[in-house]
Amino acid sequence: MRSIAIVGKGPSVLRCTREFVESHDDIAICNFQPMIGFEHLIGDRADIEYSNDTARLDHPPGEVAAMGIRERYSTDSSSELVRSFDFRGLDPSTGIVALSHSLDKGLYDSISLIGFDMCVTGQRAYYFDFDRVPEACHYLYEQGVYDRDMMVFNAVSGHNTGLSIAYLEHVFQSNPQVKFVVYTTHPFRESSNVKLA
Repeated sequence: MRSIAIVGKGPSVLRCTREFVESHDDIAICNFQPMIGFEHLIGDRADIEYSNDTARLDHPPGEVAAMGIRERYSTDSSSELVRSFDFRGLDPSTGIVALSHSLDKGLYDSISLIGFDMCVTGQRAYYFDFDRVPEACHYLYEQGVYDRDMMVFNAVSGHNTGLSIAYLEHVFQSNPQVKFVVYTTHPFRESSNVKLA
């Protein structure tokens, strides 16, 4: 079996290390988040990219090839991965889709979730500042979802925090054969197969 690190965009990324991320067989990134300037936290390579068109960052030419991405999956609402996702009506975030797909592949007995901070109202949204948010996502600021200076959620995420938490708890309980390490600000309960970092 193999291990995978799924790197999200929550502030708990700031507690991670390149060494931890790169100790995994595969590295998946969500919505092609900023890596330049954060290499000491998440490294500079990725094997798998999950992204929707609105949240993708435009990276300099050659950066994608240099990262080594060999698999790319769409998480747009019309994509097969999102249409086939079914958990209590949850509109899944890209990170949730990446986790679901990784489990469906059946390749991994060790999954690390990094930056899975659950989009909680009143908490910092991303590990990076507003100037690194893709322009296509600035509408979230304009709608009052984010505070421009602090990147704090001021409105409930469209991905439903409560259902996202319930989904992760369901995944942890129904996959006892998989070891999970979770970098998060949410107080998930640790167990024999779940460790918080």
